[in-house]
Amino acid sequence: MAMRKADRPMTEAAQTGTPPVLNDPFARLQGPLAGTTRMRLQVVRNDLLTPAMQQVVLSAGELASFSYRPGQDIMLMVDVDGDRPVRRRYTIRAVDSAQCLVTLGIVRHGDGPGERWVRAARPGDQIEGIGPRTCSPGTSRPCPRSLRWPARCRPRLA
Repeated sequence: MAMRKADRPMTEAAQTGTPPVLNDPFARLQGPLAGTTRMRLQVVRNDLLTPAMQQVVLSAGELASFSYRPGQDIMLMVDVDGDRPVRRRYTIRAVDSAQCLVTLGIVRHGDGPGERWVRAARPGDQIEGIGPRTCSPGTSRPCPRSLRWPARCRPRLA
């Protein structure tokens, strides 16, 4: 039985060899993405913290010199629709430059391409990321009012 697109992990294309040629508006990191880094990230951990909150830990060599400010995010290419990449942004919760790790806090909701990727991501899977993306007060990408997780999403610590 053939897998439907929605059932196929995003990383399948990365694991099968030559990636498709994409019509990618972010092929060149310029304008608002100037100063960001394109990375081939590998999933290290994917932990469900609450029914509404996932924590994903990714690794890449570029993270050795990666720095970020609260409110910045990484944009992940979670799927491909025809020849167009589908990207979603996820908040950076921590970076361990010595171990080349980044931890993302992901609020789970719905059944979109990001949700399907988060559900399917396993250690060893690879995904393209661009970051850190900047938020700045008074710009078209303002920082969120609160950088804390919503109360319904906070992990319950034992």
